[in-house]
Amino acid sequence: MSSPFPSHAAGLLLDGVGAHSQAMGGAAVTGYGSALEALGANPAALSLVQKPQLEVGGYFGWVNADFHNRENGDAHLHDFGAMPNGAFGGTFGPLSLALGVIDDMAETADWRYRDTPGGLDGGTTYGDQRHFSQIGLLRFAVGASYAITPRFSLGASAGLLYNRNRLATPYIIQSQPQLAGAKTLLDLETEGWGWNGQFGILWRPTDTVRIGLSYTLPSRLHTFGHATSDASQQLANLGLKNVDATTGFDAEVTNNFPQVVSGGVAWRCVPKLELVAQVDWIDWTDAFNSLEVNLTHTDSALYRALLADQNHLNDRAALDWRSQWVLRLGAEYQITDHLAARVGYRYARSPVPDSTLTPLTAAIDEHVFTTGLGYQQGRFHCDLAYQYHIPASQHVGQSALLSGEYSKSDITVNFHTLAVTVGVEF
Repeated sequence: MSSPFPSHAAGLLLDGVGAHSQAMGGAAVTGYGSALEALGANPAALSLVQKPQLEVGGYFGWVNADFHNRENGDAHLHDFGAMPNGAFGGTFGPLSLALGVIDDMAETADWRYRDTPGGLDGGTTYGDQRHFSQIGLLRFAVGASYAITPRFSLGASAGLLYNRNRLATPYIIQSQPQLAGAKTLLDLETEGWGWNGQFGILWRPTDTVRIGLSYTLPSRLHTFGHATSDASQQLANLGLKNVDATTGFDAEVTNNFPQVVSGGVAWRCVPKLELVAQVDWIDWTDAFNSLEVNLTHTDSALYRALLADQNHLNDRAALDWRSQWVLRLGAEYQITDHLAARVGYRYARSPVPDSTLTPLTAAIDEHVFTTGLGYQQGRFHCDLAYQYHIPASQHVGQSALLSGEYSKSDITVNFHTLAVTVGVEF
């Protein structure tokens, strides 16, 4: 495997934060008077939150996928996951403040299929195996917006990031000089902390138009934990039989998350109807060029001998993702004074090249349709959203990953998400 990270959104990022924006194709940079969505997309939009406000909610997703290669004619994935979020904020004169917990990423893939023969001898297989990967990224954010004029605001936020990764799968070593191309059963778990920042502008040239811009800084997270490796079958196929080929390592995985530039406009064309359009640029090219996996401090004499008297295995797996342009469109119609209906659409070309695609890096969905409802009564509001990611397929001809296990393979992915946000003003 080249990467421990599954992905089923615009790259790895979620389509919107909070049920309101998720029902509008993920468009949120122009703000909706939500502290949660302003922290998620554009801190300058905190100026739209007039009264102190508490919002809590979460999203729930389930994915269906199929994988076919020369060894697996009918492998299926059915997975479910959930993640909470929430925020508290309000406006005090020209200054607006908020803090919250944002679910920037929450993905799990739990495949079961036959390990395709490969490795140094070309024929090593560990048989029917679980191919499990999981990544979670939570952001503990604090943000502020300052209204320079009643119609123009600047905002910034800082986020403390928590990242957890898990991988359990047959793993092909990609770049370590002594063992490149070797196959081992790897079970790895790491976690760590980092930070990022976001800046935004919100301009309301008229009572019916809002224009928003935001920039999210790139971030680099070092996560630490433990890994175990079992290369018994690989070594047996090379003639080293009846040896203890298991060992433990200290593990470090370095994740790079991309810079993002977003711009959008919201227009209330008639009193009951608002239209929203947003464009994002996600810099996957710099962020997901390769994946760094460092395994250190093995206590196995066998592994130290295989590593030329070293006790560490540092690997770099090629990703070579392309940067993305993302288009988001949304519409909200006020059915009554208390009830609103929403629809949306998102398009983004898959950032994953055929040459590095695996079932654990299948961020290949392109078209997403969204819908939802919003209800408000006095100080309380509730928003619901549903997103349908149209099935997407991608074919690998010649894989660039060592051993060629994923050459001549096909992957199809589709998934659904539900989101709910409830809030109260004080």
